[in-house]
Amino acid sequence: MTASGQGAGMDRFYKRADISCSNDIYALELDGRLARTRAGNILGTQKKSLANKLAQEWNDQGEKINLANMPYTGLLSTIIDLGEKEQEIWRARILDYLNADLLCYRVDAPAKLVALQTEKWDPPLAMLAARGVILEVTNGISHIAQPQQTVDHALALLADIDCMALLPLRIITEILGSAGLAICVYTEDITPSDAFALSRVDEEFQIEAWGHDAEAAERVNRQRTDYDAAIGFLALSKVE
Repeated sequence: MTASGQGAGMDRFYKRADISCSNDIYALELDGRLARTRAGNILGTQKKSLANKLAQEWNDQGEKINLANMPYTGLLSTIIDLGEKEQEIWRARILDYLNADLLCYRVDAPAKLVALQTEKWDPPLAMLAARGVILEVTNGISHIAQPQQTVDHALALLADIDCMALLPLRIITEILGSAGLAICVYTEDITPSDAFALSRVDEEFQIEAWGHDAEAAERVNRQRTDYDAAIGFLALSKVE
């Protein structure tokens, strides 16, 4: 029974989702039948707490199935089907953000925003520097390439991360616009909530100056939902 291939709006075709365990793999079952990914692999994991989260997602569905409300299922399915082949691509994607990192591009004016960026973004840069990831900072939007030594130190921090953590960390990086903040979240130097707030320093400054935009606020809410799901998945990937 393929679980991950169902689209939004499809009728619920099962009564109950449960977890079974075989050979240290906790697999999702729908009405006693093993659920499978789109590629036909068993939808399971060695992380019992993560498997329980999958079952909860499927049990929480109403009369219609909506995969948009099942981020843990989507993430795990992608990791099972593509992780072995694409994990180095995911790792490289995170590192790519070092050369366009939010923390490194500062404004020249107004003075209030200059001071705010310094106050908010310098501390995470110091945390990264303490781990050997010394990022160069510039004013304006002209691209700067980070030193190879910096990239190498960042790679060393990510080297032992497996695909179970790499995919959510890549998503976190993309939402934050910062590999630096994502690394700080992974190393637990910064809380996920603080990292999200730090990624929005410029936007919140503009909101304070010009007021809220409903469409932008809706987009941020969607990003925060995706971010929280990736953070939750990352946390469960670390649980033994």
